[in-house]
Amino acid sequence: MEQTTQSPPAAQPGNAQPESRTQPLPSTERDFHTRPSRTASPGFRVALIIAVVVLLVVGFFVFRYVTSYESTDDAEVDGHINSISTRISGHVVKLNVLDNQYVQAGTVLVEIDPADYQVAYDRAKADFDSARDPA
Repeated sequence: MEQTTQSPPAAQPGNAQPESRTQPLPSTERDFHTRPSRTASPGFRVALIIAVVVLLVVGFFVFRYVTSYESTDDAEVDGHINSISTRISGHVVKLNVLDNQYVQAGTVLVEIDPADYQVAYDRAKADFDSARDPA
């Protein structure tokens, strides 16, 4: 009897061997060497530290800017506001204070046109004189 040995078919594009027959390659010394990463270089570390410091400084100033402005949908004034109402009427001739100016008690704030009051005074004096002299 004659024995013939069969060799495995040659690798052709249409003839792929099943994966169960392929064995992983053994590891070599090269597989255990690591490449130096770019994070290990001193220049990259310095650049990274500078970038972090710059981001912290910029973040601090952005935080201060954002927190310096109030934003609300329910605004309310909490302070001392004194409304001034007039007891007499007339035309203002001179305004002696500015907006939000601090004034002492007794300070003249406005001067009113005295013409209307002079007419009322003269009429009242004439009525008084006529009532005193009945003749």
